[in-house]
This record gives sequence, structure tokens and C-alpha cells, in this order.
Amino acid sequence: KMGVARVSVGLLSISHVASVIVLYTGLRRLYRAPLLLAIGFTVSLAVGLGYHYINTGFSAPFYGLFALLTWYVGTACVLYGVSWRRAILFAVFAFVTGLIRPDGVILAGFMLCSTLYGVRERRIPLIASFGAIFAICGGIYFAWRLHYFGYLFPNPFYIKRAHGLNLDSLKLSARLIIEMLLPIIPLVGFGFRSRKAIRQLVIWLITVVPFTAVWMMISLDNNHFARFQYVMVPLSMLTLGGLVTVWWQEIERNRLD
Repeated sequence: KMGVARVSVGLLSISHVASVIVLYTGLRRLYRAPLLLAIGFTVSLAVGLGYHYINTGFSAPFYGLFALLTWYVGTACVLYGVSWRRAILFAVFAFVTGLIRPDGVILAGFMLCSTLYGVRERRIPLIASFGAIFAICGGIYFAWRLHYFGYLFPNPFYIKRAHGLNLDSLKLSARLIIEMLLPIIPLVGFGFRSRKAIRQLVIWLITVVPFTAVWMMISLDNNHFARFQYVMVPLSMLTLGGLVTVWWQEIERNRLD
């Protein structure tokens, strides 16, 4: 008979491995990244901080996986166009992200804004799918919660809600995200090399900057090992790895010309 701890470790281990696979697949299929570049990024994710959350039982790898899946589909919409299939997948993954952690709903909203900025046309399927799934499935969930617990929102909303803006939490959140992304932050410079790269950089910033700032309204209590901020790592690696790929592709085209 398996205990809860073993099940938790198993689920988190699978989530971490799946995130590594999704990152590799995204770099290779979405950006057409060179093999060695894709391997370098995926190895960095595999041996990075996410691995250390597994034995502690924190949900960060599971949360990060579904945020990365949402980001992957959103990036596909930006690079290759919006279809109803992609729009529905985006909404489903975003909804699951919101179910895993309460702040996941906020993150899902930011990722929707990023994707809507990035796509050039056919925004309606994204908006309609997102709105329908969050309204119908989210409405059912909230109705069940209200009936079962007697109050509408998850416990952290009541326990961790900050009274007013907390600038110390903002500074801490910014510092933690910078520290977690420190090895790849210099790659942001590749986002200024071309109009296409700048667009990709802005799409990323529309999510990462407000998600960093939102913690000045939510308490960072029990933020062990910066687990609340880890969700930014996998999706940031996909985008910044893509920026390096865009730069590499420009060099290759110029060399051939």
C-alpha cells in the first residue's frame, strides 16, 4: 500500500520529468532550436531547483508543468496562428494551472494577456475558450466550494491576503525571481536584436513582471525555497531559449546570404 508521501513524490517526479520533455519539445518544434542548444536548456532545467522540491512535497513542479503547457500552447498560437484546438487547449491548461494554486488563476490571466498581445489575428477563439471554460468549470468549482466549505474562495485568499500594498514583499519577490533566473537573465539582451525578438521579449515581460508584482498584495508566508516564484522558471527558459534561437537563425541567414 502506497502512502501519501510516496504518491506525492511520484507525482512531482513525473511532473518534473514532463516539464523537461515539454521544454525540449518546445525549443525544437516551436523555435526550431539547434539540438545542442535545446539539450543545454533542458539539462539546466532538469538539474535545477525544481528537482529539490520533489522530496519536500511542495507542488511547485506540478504547478510549473501546467503553467509551461499553457505557455507552450500560447507560444504556438503566437508563432503559428490561433486555431480552435489550440485555443481550447490553452484554456484547459490555464484552468488546471488555476486549480493547482490560487495564484494560478492570476497567472493564467497574465498568460492570456501575453498571448493576446502576441497573436496578430483570430483572438476571438482564445477569448471565447478561456471565458467559457473558466465560467462553466470555474463556476461549478466555486459553487461546490461554497456548498462544501461555506465560503467561496480557497483558504489562502483569506489567510494570506495582504492588507494594502506591501513593498517589502514586492522587493523580495523581485529578488527571488532574479536569483532563480540569474543564469539565463543575460539572455534577455538577445531580445533587442530584431523586431521579432523584441515581440517575443515583450510577450514574456507581460507575464513575468506583473506576476512578480502581484506578491505585494499576497503574503509570502511559507514561501520555502522560493516555491511560489519557481513557476516562472520553466516558461522563462522556453522564451529565452527561443530568443537565443532567433539570434542564431539570423546569423545563419546572414552567413548564407
